[in-house]
Amino acid sequence: MARPRLLPYRRRVDIDSSRRLRRSPTTWSLLGLAALVSALPVASAVSSVLKAAGVLDVADDTTDARRLGALGFFDERGIRIAEGMAAVVSVPMAITCVLVLTGLALWKDWAREAALGVFGLTGAFLLLLSLNGLTFDPRPRYAGLGVLVSLLVCAVAALTLAPGVRNDFEARRLQRELREREAATAARRARIGS
Repeated sequence: MARPRLLPYRRRVDIDSSRRLRRSPTTWSLLGLAALVSALPVASAVSSVLKAAGVLDVADDTTDARRLGALGFFDERGIRIAEGMAAVVSVPMAITCVLVLTGLALWKDWAREAALGVFGLTGAFLLLLSLNGLTFDPRPRYAGLGVLVSLLVCAVAALTLAPGVRNDFEARRLQRELREREAATAARRARIGS
């Protein structure tokens, strides 16, 4: 049996192919925050699709009606068309967030880089839009909430760079390589013995 390998980073972890690796608190924080942030576009996408399909009623709020009227959507049919356009943007974003979250939960090699790109770029874009919204007079009703949400999205990207997350993914990669080597060695011994 091969000797356990050690992680090359600050925190030393014995890599044993037969032992299940535990996630660090930083990785659990990343998964929880990513799930929270991913729930926002998923809820928006579901709402937009259901409103565009006519399953849900469109809002009768006068503020929403004025806002959509400024964009050229005045009646209920127009508002449903606007919701359909929102679905075109929110559905792919929701699918992307769910795929990245699933990759993080399943220790996929590409997931950390994907989370950094998806959540980092989205968070930066949302932060710019939200800060721009704060400069309007009168200030939009949810501008402050937009800044908070964009900072949470950026926090997901920042957590992917944390040493605890990096160590966990590196340990998982080393464990997978060790299992593959042990399987190849066992197969070679079986061929030699037969």
